[in-house]
Amino acid sequence: MDQNILYFKLVTGENLISSVDGEDDEGLLLVNPLQLFSRHTNFGSSVKISKWIPFVNEQEFFLRRNHIVTSGIPTNDIVDFYNQALESLENTQSREYEEEITRALYEKFANTNIMVH
Repeated sequence: MDQNILYFKLVTGENLISSVDGEDDEGLLLVNPLQLFSRHTNFGSSVKISKWIPFVNEQEFFLRRNHIVTSGIPTNDIVDFYNQALESLENTQSREYEEEITRALYEKFANTNIMVH
């Protein structure tokens, strides 16, 4: 198991899993933090995962210690789930980037001077 991957329960109630790339007296540097959501139904429990701060390109965030209720080493299953989610996010972002390049090239080289009669 990766020792630098930790689970955090925040004062806001959020549940995070993240790689930790450094720490000091004030807080920790989180790399690729993802938020965990658990759902309990009559049919069982499930866990969903998403980017903690979804609408930014940054992957590193400083988390102050006074925002942490508790932390610990997650189970192997959750670490595997985290790694798979990161891989899936990376693949999605890569595909979106390739699509943006393709659209840009299409727009650049599209012949817009054609007239149809």
